[in-house]
Amino acid sequence: MLGLGVRRQDGFTLLEMMVVLVLVGLISAMLMQGFVYVAGIYSSVERKQQHWQQQMLQRAWLKESVRSLTNGVDGTLAQPYFFQGDSQSFTGLALQGLSYAGGVGRPLRVQWLLDHDVEQGVLFLHYRELRLGEQNTEVDDNPWYEVGRWQEGQGQFSYYSQGSWQSSFSGRVQGEQDINPRVPELIRLQVEAGARSLDIWLSAAVTSTPYVSPEIANEL
Repeated sequence: MLGLGVRRQDGFTLLEMMVVLVLVGLISAMLMQGFVYVAGIYSSVERKQQHWQQQMLQRAWLKESVRSLTNGVDGTLAQPYFFQGDSQSFTGLALQGLSYAGGVGRPLRVQWLLDHDVEQGVLFLHYRELRLGEQNTEVDDNPWYEVGRWQEGQGQFSYYSQGSWQSSFSGRVQGEQDINPRVPELIRLQVEAGARSLDIWLSAAVTSTPYVSPEIANEL
């Protein structure tokens, strides 16, 4: 009589399945930790890159604006205006503004302002342009543009002229024989905001001495 053969079934035992599940769980946890770590590094690098790009733009705009400052221009419209600066703002006569897009440039007034929002605890850097001869300085007609902001920041402008740093500077004409500087030799912006602090030194492209019309210079 032939015996009945016992058929062996291949497969995983319960213990083997549990070991595989534990190993898969460990590998998944390690991969997830690695992913979170890499994502954190990427986010940190991205934030730093955005911060440095913002600082580069701020420096470039300030440099371009200050280099465009002039000690005077021909014409009666520019006569009443002069450089005036204090620790929180400055206004100056410029050959062209940041809005210049090519073509024939025209002189105008530029203003930079450090604005402290006490409620939000934010320091803003604002910029705007004013046409010569324009008496209306309302915000609607001459809007301020935000160039930078710093959380819990403190900032100030200072001006270098005649061998010393000053917290304020005026290029106001004192008389016909006045030879005082019309623009400072250097303008410095300092912002204290932790890791986002800023310290920029800028110089105008024009001489700081009083303006001389080309016609008068030729006669001399």
